[in-house]
Amino acid sequence: MDLDEFLGFVSTTDEFGLLAVQAKPAAPSQTDYLITQFNAINDFITANGREPDVEANDVVEFQLNQRLSSLRKNPEHCIQLSKVDVHDLLSSIKLPKTSNNEEPKELNSLDDIFLDDTMGILDDDAESIYVIKHVPQSRSSPEHVSRRKKCSDFEKFRSIFDKHHAGLKSGSLKRRKFQSELQIQTGEVFVVDGVLVYIANIGDKEKKGFGNVNARLYCVFDNGTESNMYLRSLAAAMWKDEASGQIVEVNQSDIFDDNNPVTSDDEASGHIYILKSLSKDPKIDSINDLYKIGYSTMPVEKRIANASTDPTYLMAPVHCVASYECFNLNVQKFELLLHTFFGEACLEINITGLDKKPHRPREWFIVPLHIIETAVPLLINGEIINYRYVVDTGEIVKKD
Repeated sequence: MDLDEFLGFVSTTDEFGLLAVQAKPAAPSQTDYLITQFNAINDFITANGREPDVEANDVVEFQLNQRLSSLRKNPEHCIQLSKVDVHDLLSSIKLPKTSNNEEPKELNSLDDIFLDDTMGILDDDAESIYVIKHVPQSRSSPEHVSRRKKCSDFEKFRSIFDKHHAGLKSGSLKRRKFQSELQIQTGEVFVVDGVLVYIANIGDKEKKGFGNVNARLYCVFDNGTESNMYLRSLAAAMWKDEASGQIVEVNQSDIFDDNNPVTSDDEASGHIYILKSLSKDPKIDSINDLYKIGYSTMPVEKRIANASTDPTYLMAPVHCVASYECFNLNVQKFELLLHTFFGEACLEINITGLDKKPHRPREWFIVPLHIIETAVPLLINGEIINYRYVVDTGEIVKKD
């Protein structure tokens, strides 16, 4: 028996597979490792609706923040992660420096920059620098600045900005503080970083974790530039800029008393509060997303101290989830808007009080907490009249 015959015989009689050689699995590549690390950041943002904070007390969140900061400083890693950058976290790039052999040109305006674009890298085509989404982000150059480019159709929008500048100057328009992402709608005008921005179009909206919605915007700025930034990126820019806000008509209705504006001498007149029932009654305890929204002129803790004996609070203790300080609030108007907006989600129940009589408490609504937290600022500034709550989908949408 020669060697080949011997090996064939041995292999065919190896009933326990002792001679079978299994290929050693390949070690994860550097790209695989980066993706695993980056997906941990993606998961955090999906769950929390924000980037990990460097000031966080949680060690894991702090580590995720440092990991993201490190990735943003490495262009090669950013390119490797482009396909999994679902939150568009890596969004700017440094252009190469001019050759030492060339005489540097003096650039004093946007027009100078675009006219000096000899390589056409600013052209609106498939190779444009503006379609490179996943590259390192500089903290000193946020997305809402770095991703702008010259608007070729700016003349179509010039009259909009002229009208708003004139309105602000004459006093017929005013700046309203930015309080909710729901304010960002097609046709609205905002001021951010000292520049007016017109929302010309909003792309398809995609719901993220906790009901947060994001979408691509087509924004035109009054300095002649445009951007396809994300809705939440614009919102983040306005949250950070105290001077930002929405431009609205000066006589636009709101929930505050018209003739009693808030001044530095005013004191809070009360609180809007959100309560959760601690009732052990199965017909109440079994209801998910059940909250009471109310208003109190006294401290909330004092107002709910006797909740277990009050039919208004379902004859049970309650937990204060959140409260909002208010000035000069028109209580009747607030209650009317509240019940109109969440009316279809109002809890219908009869509670027997200490007087042995049936009571039908109001202001208890079956609504997710994040929806209530979105609606309260709209209630306070009066914008709620422009929206409606859809019970079937659990969403706040703008009225047609």
